[in-house]
Amino acid sequence: MNLPRTIYAIKHNRTGKIYVGSSQDYTGRILNHMYRLRNGNHSNKSMQNDFNNYGENYSFYKLDVINEYEERKREYLWMEILHSREKDTGYNLYENARKFSLESYNITDSIPI
Repeated sequence: MNLPRTIYAIKHNRTGKIYVGSSQDYTGRILNHMYRLRNGNHSNKSMQNDFNNYGENYSFYKLDVINEYEERKREYLWMEILHSREKDTGYNLYENARKFSLESYNITDSIPI
């Protein structure tokens, strides 16, 4: 994993659903998501369906920065905070995102920014 990485969120403004990810190249990653959505081949089928049904109506957010590998858990913390792993509110429904939780990292305080 290349560092530092920006933790970001993509929110569909019509559905309110959120995707949380991280990348060393935030701008390039957002552009890649949009390119794939516009071409109808995004790997996240729920995100692609919302794009197809409700159009290109997104907001993009920089949430945090990871400077060390151990800080990757903050990406999953943001998923938890923004409910992006829940079917009705998010797009992070793949198995790897679901296995992490606040409890698995003993995180009980506020957002570590």
